[in-house]
Amino acid sequence: MKTAIAIRGLRYIYPDGTEALRGVDLSVSEGERVALIGPNGAGKTTLLLHLNGLIRGEGEIEILGVPLGKGTLPQIRRRVGLLFQDPDSQLFMARVFDDVAFGPINLGLPEREVRARVAEALRLVGMEGFADREPHRLSTGEKKKIALAAVLSMHPEILALDEPTSNLDPRGRREILGIIRELEATVIVATHDLEFVIELCERAVLMDAGKVVADGPVREVLSNPELMYAHGLEVPPSLRDVAHPT
Repeated sequence: MKTAIAIRGLRYIYPDGTEALRGVDLSVSEGERVALIGPNGAGKTTLLLHLNGLIRGEGEIEILGVPLGKGTLPQIRRRVGLLFQDPDSQLFMARVFDDVAFGPINLGLPEREVRARVAEALRLVGMEGFADREPHRLSTGEKKKIALAAVLSMHPEILALDEPTSNLDPRGRREILGIIRELEATVIVATHDLEFVIELCERAVLMDAGKVVADGPVREVLSNPELMYAHGLEVPPSLRDVAHPT
């Protein structure tokens, strides 16, 4: 399998001096669904923000074989779709249509193709008929789906998702899970929703204090109580009967 994401020695220090990433090495193959788990402040979101160059630290990042750099940012941002935890950070236009169309328009696509992509993306997230709605009047779950549609309208090969189920009720969570399951893309998702991880991903990368401390099959990592407790997490309910010590 080809490598979708290759990260070597990634370090990042925020302006206030907080060391968020401390030499992270990570490789993700095309088609994989990988979960980034860990306590608050582990560096999960910071890592995701590096994948399309929103922030830049020290180290090397390659996306589908292309080194991330100033000259390659436009190409990489077309290939990596980043979903923010808060949809209000992603939705800023007066109409749903305009938010979903923003990316394709900036790619310079003709109007017919833009409209086709918007219609397709809204269909994929089950939000047909919402094109003329005002995003700020939507529920949190609806906003999450529209933000995801805005990402999908770019036809990214890699999806970087930050807490896609946070603040959702059970129905909204199931809907987001179902949508992501059906997508043909490499997925890397940062989340505290460990049952979501079990249902969606094959691999879990546990981060803490800016480092990768464990990397392996989801059920193997999440069912290890000593490992999970040592890094501020708990074995999810569905795995407690099979939990095993280190």
